[in-house]
Amino acid sequence: MKKKGNSKKNKLVLLLILVAFFMSVGYAALSRELTINGTGRILNDFDVVFVETSMDVEENGAESIEFTFDNDHELTVLAHFFLAGDSIEYTFDIENLSTLFGAELEALTINGIALDTYNANPANLITWEIANIDIDDVIAAGGTVTVTLTGTLDAAKIAARVAGGLSALPGTVTNDPDDTYEEEFTIKFNFVPEN
Repeated sequence: MKKKGNSKKNKLVLLLILVAFFMSVGYAALSRELTINGTGRILNDFDVVFVETSMDVEENGAESIEFTFDNDHELTVLAHFFLAGDSIEYTFDIENLSTLFGAELEALTINGIALDTYNANPANLITWEIANIDIDDVIAAGGTVTVTLTGTLDAAKIAARVAGGLSALPGTVTNDPDDTYEEEFTIKFNFVPEN
């Protein structure tokens, strides 16, 4: 008799195990959502560079003495300006080498000062303009943009200096047109991965 009771118990336990198994399989088959927990890692391939072979300089009365750039997104410009309205134009490509991320231009500074703030200061006689890219613009992953950067000796700022009793150009004593205004600029493009 004892064996018969154990046999019934064993059958009951086996039946309960099978019911639980089939309920699990049935739930999994009918479920539409699968949750997988784990960790992943995306290798950072974010890299934005200036393309050296694309550099072009157009002198419109001004003279370019130096134009260099590095892979920290920084340009160094040294130029001579002679008369109000003289300008110099630099054209170059910026390439986003990333295959995963767009590159967003977060900030553009001239000598460490935001472009608009720099241009608004009457003491800064060179006004800078940038074409083909602006703050918050994005260069697509693998994309390239041709940028034009123009520096102009601002006639209105010079007129304000002269009206205030100063020489037309800092560092000069006269308003002689042969005087040269030389200034070095560090222009920094700050790119971040697109959100």
